Parts: sequence; C-alpha cells; structure tokens
Amino acid sequence: MDLGMLATRLLFGLQSELFRRGAEEGFDDLRPRHGAVLAHLDEDGLRQTDLTRLAGRNKQTISEPRGS
Repeated sequence: MDLGMLATRLLFGLQSELFRRGAEEGFDDLRPRHGAVLAHLDEDGLRQTDLTRLAGRNKQTISEPRGS
C-alpha cells in the first residue's frame, strides 16, 4: 500500500473518531465539512475575515446560518 493511501485512511479514521466523540459530548450536528473551519480555531479567537482566508472559504459560506 502506498503512502498516499495510508495517509487517506489515517485522515478518515481521525475524522470519524473526532466526530463520534463530538457527538457524545452533544455536538451531533458537526460534519466533516466543518473541519476546514475547526482546524483554524484557537483560544485567542479569530476574526471572520482571517478565518475565511485560512479555511479557503467565502464569507457567505462561513456565516451561513445553522440548519441551512
């Protein structure tokens, strides 16, 4: 098996574990697509403009209301 395939399996395994544990803690509405935002959050906070740039998303996507 090549390195790329192993890395992909590792990524999906970690994502599954992260979202399973999140659901156990009451965050059952988180999905892998939220990872682009979650990866950049820190304790000091982050401006929305910086978050959109880091996540590679646009402002409308980042600020989309819950449930949309």
